[in-house]
Amino acid sequence: MLKGLIGKGHEEFSTMRQQDAFELLLHLFKIITRSQHAPLGDPVSAFKFAMEQRLQCLSCKKVGYRTDIQDNISVPVPVRRIKGVGADMEIDGEGGVVVGKKQDVFESVTIKECLDIFTSDEFIEYTCKACGAKEGARKSGNFVFHAISCH
Repeated sequence: MLKGLIGKGHEEFSTMRQQDAFELLLHLFKIITRSQHAPLGDPVSAFKFAMEQRLQCLSCKKVGYRTDIQDNISVPVPVRRIKGVGADMEIDGEGGVVVGKKQDVFESVTIKECLDIFTSDEFIEYTCKACGAKEGARKSGNFVFHAISCH
């Protein structure tokens, strides 16, 4: 029922086919933001945060900053199989266990590791506006936190 209300008038979400939960959330945010919500304001604003991007020229070492307001991010999740280990079971569509099919086993990943990868430095192709060099730049991103008042 909820998906039917959210997906009304949307080509993908108005069907009964399985959809990506993240895409559905972004669509829901868009619908809420476009609707009228006076006097309380936009409830999606509670999900907004700032990301700061830092670019440093590899030649002249000058630095530029840009801050973007976001309401979502897609973080990379490393996939590391545990070699030589596999489970000889599978869960069927009804929640039962079926023995005999080998499944890969993966290492656990923490959200901290995913966020560390997301915010780590990377080297990019870049033409510096200050010195004109085409040696590239070091790019990094960080979350910007502001004081939040709770009532």
